Amino acid sequence: MSTTRTPGITVLADGRRFIDKRYLGIRIGLRVGAVTQDQAEERLRTEMARVECDVARKAHARPTFTDWAARYVAQSRGKRSIDVIKWHVTLLQSYIGDLEPRQIHDQTLEPFVMARLADGASATTINRSLEVVRTILNRAARSYRDVDGRPWLDATPPLITMLPETPRSPYPITWKEQDTLSPKLPAYLAAWRCLLSTPGYATATCAA
Repeated sequence: MSTTRTPGITVLADGRRFIDKRYLGIRIGLRVGAVTQDQAEERLRTEMARVECDVARKAHARPTFTDWAARYVAQSRGKRSIDVIKWHVTLLQSYIGDLEPRQIHDQTLEPFVMARLADGASATTINRSLEVVRTILNRAARSYRDVDGRPWLDATPPLITMLPETPRSPYPITWKEQDTLSPKLPAYLAAWRCLLSTPGYATATCAA
């Protein structure tokens, strides 16, 4: 192997040229074959230009939904609803995970909404997912910053349209449903349930 007039280009024992050069911290390594020195230098310039483009693109790359969703989940660790939040985020990532903040709006969310409706999800459940998107967009605009202090979303968050919900009419629960619910109630509410279900409850007493 012998060097040539251009650092990074060498000639192998079989006469073929090889490029091995670090440029902007990135290694360029490839066999260019039985070409002239001028052709090898042209190939090296092409590869260096590609590296410059890649470095510039990464320097100006904006975080995606996956990035800010991960931050939102990390900040929500202490919430009782953390498992529900993670579930909604997982559903959303398949549809908008690779999008930047400025790319998320009603139109890009429409495939997600239509798919969830097709799966039989209720408007209320879908709206909870959309509320997660809305919360993350607001944080991307007001709280989340890059290393230069710029907001991840440098514009007012778009209005995310919620689906119309049809609330269920109230109805009395059955005794069986009460028996299922009571162990999950705070002690003082469980005591009142016991009291009201006891004949002559006005004078009865129940242990909390």
